[in-house]
This record gives sequence, structure tokens and C-alpha cells, in this order.
Amino acid sequence: MRARTITVGALVLAASLSGVARAGTPPVNAVNKVEATRAQGCGGAGVAVGRDPALVWMNPASLAGLAGASLTMGGQRGPFGDLVGQVVFGYPIGPGAAALGCLYYDTGQVDLVTEDFTRRSLKLQQDVLVSAGYGIEMWNRVSAGGAVKGLRTELLDGRASTAVALDLGAQVRLLKLVKAGVAISNLGTRLKYLDHPVDLPTVLRAGLAAGWRLGSVERGSVVIALADVEQALWQSQRFFHAGAEYRWREMISVRAGTRFGEKAEAGILAGGVGVKWSRYRLDYSIQSGGAFELPQTLSVTVQWPGRAPAAKAGAAGPEQAMLNLAVAELKSQGTSAADAAVVSDMLRAALVRTRAFKVVDRSNMETVMAEQMFQQYGCTTEECAVKLGRLLNVQRMVVGTFGKLVGSFVLTIQVVDVETGEAVHGDTAKGETVGQVETAIREVAARIAREAK
Repeated sequence: MRARTITVGALVLAASLSGVARAGTPPVNAVNKVEATRAQGCGGAGVAVGRDPALVWMNPASLAGLAGASLTMGGQRGPFGDLVGQVVFGYPIGPGAAALGCLYYDTGQVDLVTEDFTRRSLKLQQDVLVSAGYGIEMWNRVSAGGAVKGLRTELLDGRASTAVALDLGAQVRLLKLVKAGVAISNLGTRLKYLDHPVDLPTVLRAGLAAGWRLGSVERGSVVIALADVEQALWQSQRFFHAGAEYRWREMISVRAGTRFGEKAEAGILAGGVGVKWSRYRLDYSIQSGGAFELPQTLSVTVQWPGRAPAAKAGAAGPEQAMLNLAVAELKSQGTSAADAAVVSDMLRAALVRTRAFKVVDRSNMETVMAEQMFQQYGCTTEECAVKLGRLLNVQRMVVGTFGKLVGSFVLTIQVVDVETGEAVHGDTAKGETVGQVETAIREVAARIAREAK
């Protein structure tokens, strides 16, 4: 860590850190530094974004709906040797998901030169923040979460203080691709510097996230627009955050944003990129913090697919071996989209009755798809099946078409292994009447089940 040599005048700076305690204004510490790299690249906006454990610092409700484990490790190095490092691990537990996080903040060391020209190294500030949070989908469109945090901060090599805080948040889906989020952070006990109590910087934040899909399902891209309003409750000033994220084929992300309203950071611009390969994602962001400041953040995220729900005690052997499976909406060819949707539901029901699979129901699929800005209609290729299956964290994905040919209804499906990307089963069935179509669907489901065994 780079040391800075300054004169006794630096004591004024050190004293100002404790002076904020006398004024009752929260000092700069770890609770002000907790932002995910993705959010930083979007100007600090993201309170309405879900299914991302790294955003638990901003809104604990972002944990709701997490299907698989996720580990994010990130760090930021400032221009004067200050360092921020964080680790967040999220994991689905019960009906929701939990996250454990740890953040370290260090302003670096300075070399003080007193009036008698003696030199002394001094660490201005060092903070450690730990967090445990949980988020859950309470209703079809509403999720909520909470997190308990513990903070230990140390000023001037020994003047330490601790505090405990609570974060609460919620997210609501207003439209299929529009979400609203609200969170309040740092409700807790006071810090105490030099026998002067200091309130934690309690913050109320609200925002919106809206998405659009461009192009086809397999080769299209996604644009997400974000806007947050942040109210610091210890003062009357509001801060505004706005940004956007462009994702190309779920592999490359480009982000840009701004934040303004805070006098010390008026008109800050931010940008970032992300690269995803398999279960790994690398994110980078940069901000224009002032004439000599250009904070940069780098993080790495590893994601693991969700596990099949545990079998009940005493379940038979075949029940324990059930695979996770989802059926994409069948593409209509010469029939109406409504007819194809009905046949898709009939196929799901028939597969459930085989007792060979744990089938994802339609409402849960739609929730995940809307969250990820993914349009499942028209998903007929193996490439699309793999993408959709990974989002849903299933092992098998059924895609296909329902059409009409010379007076007969024709159902054509493929079962794709999500891990290998290979089609492990293909089938076609015909019927001229509704009854014959129902029989054909049951026969297709039975053949899929036999193949799985």
C-alpha cells in the first residue's frame, strides 16, 4: 500500500474525521462503499434489479428467486492508496435465498511529519463490514428481503467503534418487463468516536428497472434502463442515479450511467463492461470522481446451477432420481398461439403424471423469464433450449412446435440435455380431433419418461 508523506497539517484532516462525530454527521466508512461492480457501471442504480446476490448491499430483496449458488469477489483501488474489497456468497435455502457478505475498507497509511521533523506512520481509517441477508418471493409479483450487518471501524490507529444495522427492501413487478424497488439501509445503533455518538448514514432508496429484448431469442440482445432516487435521511439532499445495461447474447454487457445531486460528486459519469463465459462472469467499472480521481472496480462471479429439490424422506428410488425439466411454450405453425399454449400446458401436465420429472410450472417460468428479459416463445433450437434451461436451472428442456398439416394436428418436440447441449430425444405425434391430440400428448410424455429412465 502506497504511503503518503504530509506535514502536521494532515492532523487537521484526521481531526475532521472525528469532527464529523461532533457535528453528528455520519463519517465516510464501509457502509458508504458497498456497491456491486455492475451497479457502479450503471451510475449506482439497481435497487429494482433482482436475482443477483452481489446487489444485497443495495436491496436484500435482490436475493429472492435465486435458483443456484453464486460467489462474487471484487475490489476497488482508489488514487491515493485507499482500498475496498468485498466477497458475497448467495445460496437458495428453503423458499428463498440467503447471502453472506464481507467488505473491507482501508484508507491507507500516511507518514506524518511533525513540527520537530519527526516522522510517524499512521493509518487513518480501517473498516470491516459483515452481512447476513435473506430474500423471498412472497407473492407472484412481490419479493422482500432483509439483512443484518455488523460494522467495526477504526480511526487513527486505535480509536475503534462498532455498530449493528438492519437493511430492509422489497421489489414489485409492475409489468412483464418493468420492476420497482425500494430499500432502507443502515437502521441501527450508533458509532462512537472520541466519546461522541454518531448515527449511521441511514438511506432510503427507490427505483425502477425496465427491459427490452432486441432481435431473436437465440441471437438477440437485451437493454435494461435503470433509475434510482436516493434520500440520505440525516440530511435533506437527494441523489439521483440513472444508467443502462446492454447485453449481447448473454455474453457481453456494456454499461453506462451517471449520478448527480450530491455537491461533492455532482455530475459523476460511470461506465463498465462485463464478460460471461459458462458459469463465470467478469465485471469492470470506472467512474469520473474528480480531477485526480478515477475509481476503478473489478469483480469475478462464479455461478453454479440449482440443485433438484430434495426428495422426501422415505421416497421410493425412482422418486429420488427424478430430473428437473421444463417445457418451453410450443411455437405455433398453422395454429393459433392460444392453441399452442394449451398444448404446452397439456404436455406439462402429462409429464408430471409420469412421475419421472420435477416439472417447472408455467407461472414460475414466466417469472424467471421476465426477470431475465428472456422471451421463451419461439424457442425451438438446441441453442435456445440450453440458454433457457440454464436460466431455469433444469437438467432437461423440452422445445418444439404445434402445427397443422393436411387436416391433422402435429406435435413435434425435442428434449435437450442442458449440460451437454445435445438433443437426447425427438418425437412426433399426430391427431385429427381434440381427443386424439390428448392421447398423442400422453403417449409422447410416456416415451420421454421411458427415455429418461
